[in-house]
Amino acid sequence: MIRFLLTAALLVGTPASALAQLTPSQPDAVANAVVDCWAAVGAKIVDKTALVQRGWQAGSVSDPQGSRVDTPLQVYGKSGSNVVLMLMSGASSPTCSIVSRVGSAVDVSLAAQAVQRRLTATDPQVKTARSGRSIVFLSLPKIAMLDATGTKAEPGVRIVVSFQNPEKK
Repeated sequence: MIRFLLTAALLVGTPASALAQLTPSQPDAVANAVVDCWAAVGAKIVDKTALVQRGWQAGSVSDPQGSRVDTPLQVYGKSGSNVVLMLMSGASSPTCSIVSRVGSAVDVSLAAQAVQRRLTATDPQVKTARSGRSIVFLSLPKIAMLDATGTKAEPGVRIVVSFQNPEKK
C-alpha cells in the first residue's frame, strides 16, 4: 500500500507547505491523472475500481510525525508518479482532485496545455475557458478546474474534476 506524507496544513487549506514535500511531476503525468479522474467521476460516486484499473492505489494521510490522520479525503497514488489524487467522501457532487508540484511556473502552463490536449482527445466536446485565475475544462456534466498553487520557488497545480448533476426543475 502506498503511504502519503501530507501535513495537516494541506487539510486545512494551506497546501503550500504540504505541496513542497512532493517531488515535481512532469506536465504529462498531471494530464494523465486528470484523464483518469475524468473517466472515474460519475453522477453519484467516483469509481474507485476504475482508478485501481488505471494503476492508482489507495493510500493514507499522515501528520509530520507519521501518525495517521483521519480525514474525509481518500488519497490515491500511482507507482512511478508523484501526482496525488484525493477523493471527497460524502460530497454533494462527486469530486476527484489532483495535487502535484511542478518544476517551474512555465510547467503550470505546460500542464494546462497537456490537460487540454488529453481531455480533448478523450472527449472532443471539451471546451476550455478562463474563469479568473482558473482554467476550466467543460463538457457537461463533467467539469475540471485547474489552479496554480504553491509558491514561486515551489510551484504546483490543483485540478478539481467533478460531475455537475443537472438541476431539477
